[in-house]
Amino acid sequence: MDDEDKKILAYHEGGHALVGAVLDDGDMPVHKVTIIPRGRSLGSTMYIPKKDVYNYAKRRMLVRLATLFGGRIAEEVVLGDITSGASQDILMATKLARSMVCDWGMSPLGPIAYGENHDTVFLGREISRSENFSEETARLIDIEIHKLVDEQYNRAKSIIIERRLALDKIAEALLQYETIDGKHVLEILEFGEIRSRVAPPVIGKPADQPDRKPAEKPAEGLAGDAPAAEPSPA
Repeated sequence: MDDEDKKILAYHEGGHALVGAVLDDGDMPVHKVTIIPRGRSLGSTMYIPKKDVYNYAKRRMLVRLATLFGGRIAEEVVLGDITSGASQDILMATKLARSMVCDWGMSPLGPIAYGENHDTVFLGREISRSENFSEETARLIDIEIHKLVDEQYNRAKSIIIERRLALDKIAEALLQYETIDGKHVLEILEFGEIRSRVAPPVIGKPADQPDRKPAEKPAEGLAGDAPAAEPSPA
């Protein structure tokens, strides 16, 4: 990537990290932010839940929606333009908002399941949804989905505008180090700068993977991974 693409990516991931860090209630903190491409992803913002997740609370789904829009909004606010880099974010946000309305009863339409998912991936198609409701109900569903999306989009936009200086600092750190930890994002929010050491990413392994100690060679004469015995007297 050239400098322009790196700048776009740094602000995009910085937007995700900033909104996620500001809205986090301690349940899903930012773990790491990187602009190093891996697979189909040009960069990523990673989160690690504090505990196993068994249920989806509405307030946390709203936070998730706002965080998903952070990247696109950062591009719009800082660069005055938007790119196709937010396509996956938009897809995930749309599916999440539709599930909140149609499956989880998290809208004024009430606790009613609108439609049923049909998994037809094995036929070469995506998961489809049967529509066993009227056109008027479909219109109301679209209105509620748009309302959820618009409210959280504006929520994320207000955070990025108010914390623009912090966003610039996060993007500058990503351009300098390529990968920073969640604690560095929090330091920028609290102190306006990174105060702890930034470890350089290790080439050849994902940034979020800890270093692993090489396995010790088993003692001669012992099978497999059995522990070595004390040597017997001669």
